[in-house]
Amino acid sequence: MRLKSAPTVLCERAMAKQDAPTEGFRAWREAAQDQLPETVIDACVFSRPTSYAADKAAQQFGLFGRFVKQQTQKALAGDLPRHFVLAVTAEDVVVLERRMGTTHGAMGQPGPEVARWRRATLNVTWKDGGYVYDASITAPDATDRHRCCVGKMPLSEDFLRLLTDPARMTPAA
Repeated sequence: MRLKSAPTVLCERAMAKQDAPTEGFRAWREAAQDQLPETVIDACVFSRPTSYAADKAAQQFGLFGRFVKQQTQKALAGDLPRHFVLAVTAEDVVVLERRMGTTHGAMGQPGPEVARWRRATLNVTWKDGGYVYDASITAPDATDRHRCCVGKMPLSEDFLRLLTDPARMTPAA
C-alpha cells in the first residue's frame, strides 16, 4: 500500500467534487491555434516534473537548494520551459512556451515555439504521480527524453492517449 501525502489527499478530494469540463481543453486549443498556422486538433498545458520530496529537500538548503532543484527539473525535462503547451496537429506535436503566474492571467502569456516532433514517431508513456500524471516523451530524432507532468484528471489521460495514437484526429473528451 502506498501512503499519500496530505496535499495529494486534499487535492484528490477537491478534484472528485468538481464537475468534468464540458468542452475539453477548448481554451488551450484556441490559444495554440492563435500561434500556429496548421489546424490544432487539441492542446494541453504541461509543466516540468515535480516532486514533493525534492521541494522539501530544497527548502533545507535555501537558495542553493532551490537552484539545484530547478536545474535538476530542467535537465529531466530536456530543457523544456517550466510551463508549456503541447499542441497536437495532424502531423506534429508542437511545444509552445507559456509564461504562467499572477501577472499573466489564467491562460498565461504565449511564448515562442520551443520544439516540434513528428507525431507518428513519438513515444509517450505516463504513470500516476499522486495528483499529477508523470509523463515521459521520447522522439527518435531527439537524443533527450522529456519528462513532464500534467494535472491528473480523465481529460488529461485522454489527451495523453491522443499523443500516443497518430491516427486519432479528435480532441480529448
